[in-house]
Amino acid sequence: MPMLETVIIASDSLFKPKQDYKRVLTHFNIFQEKLFTSQIYAREGYDVFGFIPFAVRFRHSNCIKQILDTFNQNVASIAFLSHDTGAYFINKRVVPSTMKVEDYDSFIKELTKMKLKAFKINDRLFVDATI
Repeated sequence: MPMLETVIIASDSLFKPKQDYKRVLTHFNIFQEKLFTSQIYAREGYDVFGFIPFAVRFRHSNCIKQILDTFNQNVASIAFLSHDTGAYFINKRVVPSTMKVEDYDSFIKELTKMKLKAFKINDRLFVDATI
């Protein structure tokens, strides 16, 4: 399976991502729309979907590359990467674009039913800007 390369992010944070990686598009939920995340997730043409919660930002400029490198270790089976800040990334090649992503817990249950792998990101990739 080809490597994952393109990333689309739905962000509740208003911090500009400042990533060196060029194949990433970020949408900001300025008006706090309820269906914003699922609308961005449903968009086609991207390999990875990411969600950044309010007041969370990337710690350094190559975080997206590190996330893609993790997925690309096993593109066919790594479906989901999450971080303790609430940020998460989904491999759209193995997780259907029709899957609902509004509720984190129900999403994880669906992944488990599909026997897809979900991993915690242990690296210090994100900063909680409220601290």
